[in-house]
Amino acid sequence: MGAGEDGPVGLRWTGHVLVDTGVAGLTAFSARACPEDVTADDLERFARYADQAFFTPLLQSYSSVLFTMNGPMTQPSWGLDRRRAETGHLLRSYTLPPVPAEGECTFCGRGAVHRVYRDMVPMLSGRGVPNFFPQGSSGLPACGLCTLALLALAVTAPMCGGRALIIEPEDRNLLLSFAREWIPRLRERVQLSQQTDKKPPTISHPLTRTAEALVYLQDAGEYSDEARGGVTVYHLSNSGQGPAIDIYRLPSSVVRFVWRARKAAHRAAWDELVRRGWLMAGQRKGRSKDTATGETEPAKGGTGRNQLYEDLFTLPERAVAFIRRHFLPQSLSLARKRQATGGTVTFVASETDCWVTWGLVALFIEEVMGMDKVRVLAIEQIGDRLAEEIATMDDAKLFGTVFRADDYRTVRNILIRTGASRLRRGLGPLVGFGDFLTVFEEGEEFARPDWRLGWDLTVIRMLERLHQSGWLGRQQSALKETLTTETA
Repeated sequence: MGAGEDGPVGLRWTGHVLVDTGVAGLTAFSARACPEDVTADDLERFARYADQAFFTPLLQSYSSVLFTMNGPMTQPSWGLDRRRAETGHLLRSYTLPPVPAEGECTFCGRGAVHRVYRDMVPMLSGRGVPNFFPQGSSGLPACGLCTLALLALAVTAPMCGGRALIIEPEDRNLLLSFAREWIPRLRERVQLSQQTDKKPPTISHPLTRTAEALVYLQDAGEYSDEARGGVTVYHLSNSGQGPAIDIYRLPSSVVRFVWRARKAAHRAAWDELVRRGWLMAGQRKGRSKDTATGETEPAKGGTGRNQLYEDLFTLPERAVAFIRRHFLPQSLSLARKRQATGGTVTFVASETDCWVTWGLVALFIEEVMGMDKVRVLAIEQIGDRLAEEIATMDDAKLFGTVFRADDYRTVRNILIRTGASRLRRGLGPLVGFGDFLTVFEEGEEFARPDWRLGWDLTVIRMLERLHQSGWLGRQQSALKETLTTETA
């Protein structure tokens, strides 16, 4: 250590996700503002806690996932007394002097006290395997502080779905906030396991849990006016029976979208998206709805799955699918459903169910998809004029044609014919040449690859305007008759 017993020990961020997650856990456990403030007394308090926690049923199981069964706390060839002694020795390895022959710590550059292997570092090679190590010697040199940080993973990163859930924000202060959020809950689970001598119910759905934590931290004011950087999620098992890792990415643009979507301007629409995300996941699993409200609430205890939260991790690559799943007509209860037999297209509308706002959709396509404001404005204007035409002329047939259009030729014909009708009545064109090219075409007769996205967004805007005008609510019977057609 670089300080006396009552002073800081030199704990700091290393840039390695596993070690830094443990550093965040040690800092949060010690109730310190930053790693540099953690003292030797803080570490000893953690070591005393871990002496007991590692031997609860919960952490015995989790340790085999993080450190394999060959870790000191679960080594099957040792008796309980030796396992406790070896675990206690590793927990206090920060007190040991560096061993010159071991060189510098791989993670932080301090003097190393020993080498670590797969039974201490998840996804590393085992003891005696020199492959992928320098100088033909197996293992990595590590200092005592980084060793303790690795052990602290067990009470910092929750076991979720049978694997470790390790989250790496680009902003290390956000990593510390995650640790502060999760450690009290994990300590409660350890205490319950200690009292009952059983493992508590499992936590599942790592992506939903990550998104839940992000929005909780926003509500708690744990990060500033704009979210800083993206988040990487590692869902891993170091178990000897089935080592595996899945890596998910939440880009900074998506984090920023979620942050801004939950501000006052869009909060009601966002909350409804989240509610329906629980409902969608519940229907997929066959969960029953509340008979009074028709809603499916998130399951308690960290087991519920939210389709919206899960789909955030597919962005921006699957942004179009995200729009169709969460923003398009089925989300407004304006749904097309092709039946298994007969191919009937049916329409259902409810004046009280229109909750998606164009402002939220525009925020999504600007932040997540990077669409320029000129194209967004052009889409908005086309949607407004279509809605004006339908409402003014009370034209349920045009509405049905727009709603069912699913090929580019049909879309062009709708725009041309509707524009001609407006001109005959002395009105302005439906869409100008420049706006048409901006939204739908790259050049003469060449549709943009994402023309369908432009049309989907146009329909979303049109539906909102028709709802606001009250036209949808007044036209139920006519709309159902218009939009119920038989297809070959």
